[in-house]
Amino acid sequence: MTFDEIVTKYTMSKSSADIEIAKIPRRQSLYKGEGKIKNKKTGVEVQAECHQNITFELIESQISNTVPEPIVTPLMAEDAQRALQATYYLSQAMKMQDGIAINDKAERGVLKNGYGWYLIEWDQSKASNSGFGGLKLTYYPAGSVYVQPGITDFKDAEYVFLKNIATCASIKRLYGVDIPPDGDGVDDQTDVLDNALAYVDTRPKYKSRYYQTGYPDDGYGVCTDVVAFALKNAGYDLQALVDADIREHPQWYDIQQPDANIDFRRVRNLKVFFSHTAVALTTEVSETEEWQGGDLVIFEKHIGIVSDRRNKNGVPYIIHHNDPWQAAYEQDILEKRTDIVGHYRISE
Repeated sequence: MTFDEIVTKYTMSKSSADIEIAKIPRRQSLYKGEGKIKNKKTGVEVQAECHQNITFELIESQISNTVPEPIVTPLMAEDAQRALQATYYLSQAMKMQDGIAINDKAERGVLKNGYGWYLIEWDQSKASNSGFGGLKLTYYPAGSVYVQPGITDFKDAEYVFLKNIATCASIKRLYGVDIPPDGDGVDDQTDVLDNALAYVDTRPKYKSRYYQTGYPDDGYGVCTDVVAFALKNAGYDLQALVDADIREHPQWYDIQQPDANIDFRRVRNLKVFFSHTAVALTTEVSETEEWQGGDLVIFEKHIGIVSDRRNKNGVPYIIHHNDPWQAAYEQDILEKRTDIVGHYRISE
């Protein structure tokens, strides 16, 4: 197909899917028990004075910790051995990738929205004994897959579109194509590092506030603002990117009502966002060469930028904004932290 033909098919598939996607926020609201009802005469939603979240109870009562075992069926008799091998590999992939957690998301998603998807692919970047990569299992919730219009059985579809938010680095890794995000001639890694240092050089005061503009504009800030300003000046508007991701994948975020002005300034949301849009790296501090200036590090309730400055053990400092009493914005804290939950890189 030509590019124009692909765009046409995508537009048709998306238009068909948008009808169903528009129902997802309401379903999410029912599941969370927000208790809003619409006045039939005025059409205005109001908060119910008394309600019981039956939707949540019905869905949660059907969630099982049992992970279905994958079975690969050969189409030809001579493929029987390969089918057994594929079944084994899929089973191991489920166990290695926390299949229980993935299955829980899938079961809730299907019960809330009626459908969901598993994508099974080969990831050459995954470490394995063979050195050739490994299986990667990804759950795609409702609204993240556009199927050929008019298809009632997925097996009959000639094509589908998977919707992802991707960094320039991940696109290059997959397709070998360079996409400069801001056109300033500086690589992302250096850009993020330099911008993080430039931001803390303004010596922002620590205070958690809500801003109608999203980004603080009064000399105050919190830990997430170090990351937000570092990325913004590197060509990534984190406010817009996170808001788009939340609205496209509401099941991945624990948010009752999306708010673009604050959602991108919450650590828990950034953990979800970067976990599928950036390059995931080791969380082992001892692997010092894997930690480079400009990387993102996420702790349980904190986030920062990895510095190019290192201590005597070769462990990098962290550029961050933790509290009002912080002695410096660039500190040797990485070895002392036991709550590292994520390490990501925007570009390679």
